[in-house]
Amino acid sequence: MYTKGDLVRGAYAELAIAGWVWDLDPEELLWACGRMDMMMARWADDGIELGYNISLSPPTDLNVASGIPLNAVLAVILNLAVAIAAGKGKQLSPATIGEANNAYKSLCVAAAMPGRQQLPDSLPLGAGNTPWRFGYPQNPYFPGATEGPWVVGPNGNLIVRG
Repeated sequence: MYTKGDLVRGAYAELAIAGWVWDLDPEELLWACGRMDMMMARWADDGIELGYNISLSPPTDLNVASGIPLNAVLAVILNLAVAIAAGKGKQLSPATIGEANNAYKSLCVAAAMPGRQQLPDSLPLGAGNTPWRFGYPQNPYFPGATEGPWVVGPNGNLIVRG
């Protein structure tokens, strides 16, 4: 699982700031982590909840697990690079900006089109669902739901699990 620091360092690497020539200060890492918290809160407000561990106070620990699934890591890194580029006086290539937009759009599509879901096990089968050949079923309720990649969050938004 990626930590918050891994995602922030990935965004700085996309800006070509992190690496051999520049050493990142802890203040720069925490600033970018704060921007990432704000970006993920905005995404959650848009209905894209990835299970990200948002800091309730200013971030102090970059070694905390991010909580996002692997299929969303690239989208977070690229969009964070876009979000922090202006604050660092860097200009991103059009290819990076386009890839960030595509990754965000794919998350939007995934959140808008949930997978098939089973009916809850508290819902009765009803008279139309009894098999005519074998009589009444032993259990008059639908079978229990299986675990899938989507979960409904506390505010009704879909959360993608990895």
